[in-house]
Amino acid sequence: MQHITQEMQGHWNEFTDTLRHHYADFSGRTDRRAYWLYSLISSVIVILLELPALSQFMAVARQLAEGGTPAAGGAVIGSADQVLAPSAVGNWLMMPTTLVSVLFPSGASGSWLLLPATVVSLLLVIPSLSIMVRRLHDTGRSAWWCSVSFIPFVGSFAFLLLLTLPSEPGTNRWGEATG
Repeated sequence: MQHITQEMQGHWNEFTDTLRHHYADFSGRTDRRAYWLYSLISSVIVILLELPALSQFMAVARQLAEGGTPAAGGAVIGSADQVLAPSAVGNWLMMPTTLVSVLFPSGASGSWLLLPATVVSLLLVIPSLSIMVRRLHDTGRSAWWCSVSFIPFVGSFAFLLLLTLPSEPGTNRWGEATG
C-alpha cells in the first residue's frame, strides 16, 4: 500500500512540476508517459470539480422525469413527456436554454457550481497546449500537426493517434529524447 501511495505522490509531483516549470514551454520534448499522465490527472481534477453541478443536474432531471417542477426554483417546463415529445420541435430547440435556466435560475445559489471547474479548465489551457506541442515534437512533428484536429469527423481521431505514436529515438530538431 505504501508503494502505491509513493507512486501516486510521484505522479502528482510530475504533474505539478509540469505546471510550475513548463507552463507555457512550447519548445523541447515530452514523452508519451508524461503526456498521458498529465492528461489523466488534469482530466480527473476537472471532473471532480464538475461533480457538484452534475449532482444538481441529475436531481433536476429526476424531478422532470417524475413530472414535477425542479426544486431549484427555475423555469417551469412541465413533465419530461412534454419536453421530450417528438412533436415539440420548439421544446427540442430550447432544451439547452431550458436546462441552463433550470440548473442556474437567476438569483439561485447554484450558479457558482461550475465556477471552480471553469477556472481550473481555463488555467490548464496553456499548459495543456504546450505539453501537446512538446509531445508532437517528441514524435518528430511540428506544432502545425495540431491543425489535423480541425478536420471534420476524422481529425480528432487522427490527432489522438499522433499523440500515441512512439518517441523518436535519440536527438531530433527539438532536442534530446526524454524519459
